Amino acid sequence: MRIPGDEWISDWNAAADRERSLCVAWLMNPGDPPRQNVRLTVCGTLVSETTGVADDEQSDVIPCVLIPRLMNAHTHLEFSDLRKPLQPAEPFTDWIRAVIHYRRDHAPDGVSGIRRGLGECARNGTSFVGEITTTAESEAAYHSEAGVDVLSFRELIGFLPEQIDSQLAAASAHLAKDAEPGISRGLSPHAPYSVHPDLFAAAVELAALHDVPVAMHLAETRDELQLLQNGTGRFVDFLRELGIWRPDVIAADSAPLRYLEKLSHLRASLVVHGNHLSDNELRFLCRNPHVATVYCPRTHGYFGHTLHPWKKLVAGGATVLIGTDSRASNPDLSLWKELQHLARLPDTLPWPRLLQLATTVPSAALQRNHQPLRAGNPADGVLIACEADSEGQLNSALAEPSSQPIAVLCHGTLTSSA
Repeated sequence: MRIPGDEWISDWNAAADRERSLCVAWLMNPGDPPRQNVRLTVCGTLVSETTGVADDEQSDVIPCVLIPRLMNAHTHLEFSDLRKPLQPAEPFTDWIRAVIHYRRDHAPDGVSGIRRGLGECARNGTSFVGEITTTAESEAAYHSEAGVDVLSFRELIGFLPEQIDSQLAAASAHLAKDAEPGISRGLSPHAPYSVHPDLFAAAVELAALHDVPVAMHLAETRDELQLLQNGTGRFVDFLRELGIWRPDVIAADSAPLRYLEKLSHLRASLVVHGNHLSDNELRFLCRNPHVATVYCPRTHGYFGHTLHPWKKLVAGGATVLIGTDSRASNPDLSLWKELQHLARLPDTLPWPRLLQLATTVPSAALQRNHQPLRAGNPADGVLIACEADSEGQLNSALAEPSSQPIAVLCHGTLTSSA
């Protein structure tokens, strides 16, 4: 059997009231060895059985790998209307200027981009996004795409002391909203160069009071480190240009470690990017695995950063999650392509271990309920086109550009990724 088309998918969905079987060349659950020639039996929205495919049924096998749906730990969906990343990528402060101009020229709530981005994530097999929410109105768009849960981190930006109260009021209003299916909430004091230290500390206290996670962009660029360490560099020029630079806001000899120490007081927190963490900070994260680092591989490459320490973190017992960031720094929102990027790196992790970074690891870090494709669990998966006769061939074949999602299984319903 070749790759299933729309008619086959339609027939599958039309039989939702009875038991159905999906025969795949490979089933790969996170952390488990891949299984070849597997029949996945679905009853309603659940997997009822996984068994081997009989010899006389080999013609039913779809040349693909079935994996669980993926979790994207960091997105800015408001930029999803972009067809290519914003430029220039360097210096980073010029890219931020481009972001500011884009926001001024487009709908301030980003609803159009959010809806488009959620649809793209769904088609690529993503079941969850850790989304940075910039306005109260943005959240209305999170209901637009069934099957993608959103952890809405309310972005807080305020470098000046007089901005603290209004930002905390926005944070409190965000966390006070009624619970809604598929939407959970957290806070995101944006970055050291855009958030007053007192606003950051108060946001962490507020998050602790409500027992919600915090996500912060940290150790993203060397310019940020220069700002923290001695109050000089491109960020000073940038903040002066905005009319908000005050040399007394950031204490002398500051470092990302000061922020990490406060984040560690929470049950769960995210260090977004962490491209330039010191050895001391890496050791801190290894001792405090509840402070997770979100690595966005292709965005990291777009900005030309030096080698990311994600493998050191994993080896040391720290928590590493994978994100796409946004279309302002990435050509698309495919978390699968982020995993492929990692798979092509030298001395990388094996595929079942890489898969954990986008499934079971973020599930545990953010108190979600992601489950592998096993009997009794939800029938939620992604079919990845791939032809391989052995596990050795599979490892290399999955990294090839041709190995892309062809269909998504969401609560027992198949949808084409085309």
